[in-house]
Amino acid sequence: MKLHRQLSGLRSILREFAEDEHADDSHVASRAAAERLLRRIETLDQEVQEVQDRARFLQDEIAAKLATISNRHLYFLSIMTALLMPPTLVTGFFGMNTGGLPFLEGAHGWISATLIGGLASVCTLLLLKRLGFFD
Repeated sequence: MKLHRQLSGLRSILREFAEDEHADDSHVASRAAAERLLRRIETLDQEVQEVQDRARFLQDEIAAKLATISNRHLYFLSIMTALLMPPTLVTGFFGMNTGGLPFLEGAHGWISATLIGGLASVCTLLLLKRLGFFD
């Protein structure tokens, strides 16, 4: 952008000099050189604009790719959170220090709690598949 401003200023100065009607005939060669320089600067300015447009396009493309990667990671994190929430609830329930909890008296109560947590995760997985979260 800075280069474009500088070229615009130089272009306007050269255009004024090349189009100056009050200059005498002794500056004909200078005016012709100014016109050539003006054409070259206009070409250079167009190329600078094209490079800036390409850079902007590339920046947009990189931002889109980063957003896609970020969305993919967030999607995976959301699925994992949904799958691990039911077992967390089950372990929280069986981890309470209160009396009268189911499977407390048996020797293999932890197996039952693990199976309930696993079953809850499988049910959540099936529900997510049915709702179309894995398409």
